[in-house]
Amino acid sequence: MRSTLTGMESEVAFAAYACQRGFSNSAGLGEELRRTGGISRRIFVVSSFPITSDGLTCQSIWTDCERPVADDNDCDVDHKMGLADRRGGQLMLAKTTLGNTDINVTRLGFGTLVMGSLQANLPPEEGAKVIRRAFEQGISFLDTAHVYGSYEHIRKAKEGWKQELVIATKTPASDYDKTERHINYALEALDVESLDIMLMHAARAGEDVFQERAGAYQCLCDYREKGLIKAIGVSTHHAGTVRVAGSRDDVDVIHPLINMAGTGILGGTVGDMASAIEAASRNGKGIYAMKALAGGSLLERMDEAFKFVMGLPGIDAVVVGMVSEAEVDMNCRIFRGEVVHDKEREVTFREKRLKIVEVYCKGCGRCVDACPNGALSMVDGKSSVDESKCLLCGYCTPACPEFAIRVI
Repeated sequence: MRSTLTGMESEVAFAAYACQRGFSNSAGLGEELRRTGGISRRIFVVSSFPITSDGLTCQSIWTDCERPVADDNDCDVDHKMGLADRRGGQLMLAKTTLGNTDINVTRLGFGTLVMGSLQANLPPEEGAKVIRRAFEQGISFLDTAHVYGSYEHIRKAKEGWKQELVIATKTPASDYDKTERHINYALEALDVESLDIMLMHAARAGEDVFQERAGAYQCLCDYREKGLIKAIGVSTHHAGTVRVAGSRDDVDVIHPLINMAGTGILGGTVGDMASAIEAASRNGKGIYAMKALAGGSLLERMDEAFKFVMGLPGIDAVVVGMVSEAEVDMNCRIFRGEVVHDKEREVTFREKRLKIVEVYCKGCGRCVDACPNGALSMVDGKSSVDESKCLLCGYCTPACPEFAIRVI
C-alpha cells in the first residue's frame, strides 16, 4: 500500500528521502518517485537543514508507521529500529519493554563481551570510555556476564551517570551455591542494589538445561523473590532451549542467538530459531538477540543483518559488541535511521581483527581449510591466525562448528 504526500509534507519528505538515499538535495528524485508512485508509508521528518553536500548534517527520524503494516514490512522494521521521540532537540534511540516485565530498554543494546578479557581485553578505563560514549548517544541497555571480565568497565562508565540504565548479566554456574556467589559478586562489582536481569549462561546447553542446572535456576528464582533480581531467564544458542524456556512460567527473559546466515545456531535452522522466538514472545517473554552480525562475518552487510533480526516477530532488542567510540557512533546512526557513509564504515572496519577464542576451539581444522589466504594454521592443537595475511574475508567464521572465530 502506498500513499502520496502533498504540500509541505511532500517537501519535507522529498528532502529527507533524498538525504536517506544519499543525495545532497531532492533534485533528481522526482522521476524516481513518479516511477514508483510516490513515497511509501515510511515517512521521513528532517530535523536539520540545509542538507550538506556530503549529507552529514541531515538527521532523519522514522515516524508515522501504522502498525500492523500488512503490506510494507520494511516500515514495521524501521519503526522498531528508528527513533522513539525527540527531546530537547536531540534525536533519541527507540525504546521498548521486554516482554511482560516492566523493564524498558533501548532496542540497540551494548554487548560487552568483545571488550572484555575473553576477546579484545581493553583496559577498564579504555572500555569505560567507549561505554560512556554509548550512554551519551542514548544507549541505556548493557549486556555482560560473569565470565566476560567487563564488570569493572561498566562500573567505571556509569560513575556519575544520572540517567536510567539497564544491565543484564549471566552466570555459568550449575549449582545453587556457586550461582549465589555470582549474584553477590555482580551486585558488588557493578555497584548496584539489585540486578535488572540475570540469566543462566547456557550458550551451548540443550533442552535439558533447566533440569541439568536446577540448583542454579532455583537460586535465580529465590533471588528474584527477594527482590535482588528483577528478571531471570536463559542465554542460549539452541533453538530447542528457546522453545522450552518460552513455555515456562518462571522465565522472564530469553537471550537467543539469531542472524540471517544461521551462523552459530544449534538445534535447528534459522527458521526453527525464529519460530521459537516468536512463540516465546507470544507467551510474554522478553527477547533480546545476540550475534546479529554472526561474529563479524556479516559486517559488510550490517544494515541488512540488523534489519533481518529486528524484523523478526518477537524480537524486542539486539545487543551488539562494540570496542571503539567510532563503532558506537556508527551503530547508533544506523539505528536512528541516519545516513552512514562508506568512509565512516571503512574507518570502523579497519579497526577490526580476527580473534580465535581458544576455550571454544576444538582443533578440528575446518577453518584452516576454509581460509583462502593461508592466514590460519594449527598451533599446539588450536587454530591460530597470522594477522599479516588475514583479510577479514569471513570465510572461516561459518566453517567453525564451535563458533570460536570472531571479528572484533
